[in-house]
Amino acid sequence: MLEKKNGAVVLLLSLITCGIYMVVWMITSTNRINERANKPNEMSGGVNFLLMIVTCGIWQFFWLYKNSKKLYEIQLEQGNSMAKDNSVMVLILLILGAFFAYVGFFLAIVILQDQINSIVDYDMMNKTSNE
Repeated sequence: MLEKKNGAVVLLLSLITCGIYMVVWMITSTNRINERANKPNEMSGGVNFLLMIVTCGIWQFFWLYKNSKKLYEIQLEQGNSMAKDNSVMVLILLILGAFFAYVGFFLAIVILQDQINSIVDYDMMNKTSNE
């Protein structure tokens, strides 16, 4: 199940732990996104992380781009009229971040968490209106 979290807290914890929290967040979020998107056979967060290590970080561009696309698809399935496809913006931030001390990478994580929060909020709104 996707979890609503404060993007600023995700960013702060990632900075304080020198990126360790961000890796844990990426792995668990990927698994939860796959579960929510009904795509259990997609690559797990752990496999994506191993590919990121093997490719010296290049895989993270595809990994987070793909997660952003999946989140957008989930929003469309919900019928969310406020759905936004942030995948290209995430990719641009990741590419720019590679040249500027990973600032773009941290911002991309915040954008993904915002998409997750939007999905959770929409689910909660529909759940309460159906009861």
